[in-house]
Amino acid sequence: MPGSQPDQSAHLLTNAAQLAQTRHFVRFEIFEDPKLALPDWSKLEPEAPASAYQAANFLLPWLATIGQEDAIKPCIIVGYLHDGSAGALFPFGLTIKAGMRIISFLGGSDSNAQMGLIRSDLNLTQSDIKDALNFCAHSHLRPDALILINQPELWECKANPFALVSHQPSASFSF
Repeated sequence: MPGSQPDQSAHLLTNAAQLAQTRHFVRFEIFEDPKLALPDWSKLEPEAPASAYQAANFLLPWLATIGQEDAIKPCIIVGYLHDGSAGALFPFGLTIKAGMRIISFLGGSDSNAQMGLIRSDLNLTQSDIKDALNFCAHSHLRPDALILINQPELWECKANPFALVSHQPSASFSF
């Protein structure tokens, strides 16, 4: 009898709309030349809770010296919001160790607080972080592993959204 069962298509559309609302990013872009990411980087730096280790004026010279010596290829990932603005920047680098392609935060052992720049007005969800990591994992970079260490649980009283995904707590609160 028509109308006796709930409209499944309306339910699916509602779920899709709710899912879209829980995700902040509509697209991601990888910048292998970090200077091309500078316009977004410059906008995010003053408003994102972060340490000096995420600043372009630390990471660009680090890449040109230590990063180059260690054959680290920059791959800065920027997540864009519905309005087209940058909502987050993840300063990653790709290196090859023991034949494995590994993505990690730039700064290496010279940085004891590795994290991304995330607009302070955003409260990223687990889905947002998984979307960013999946984008990276399935990109042309073809990483075998993402090793994201030395991340604080909190920074400037704001929770690190990477703690929302599977992780291992640090043995020290200073890392």
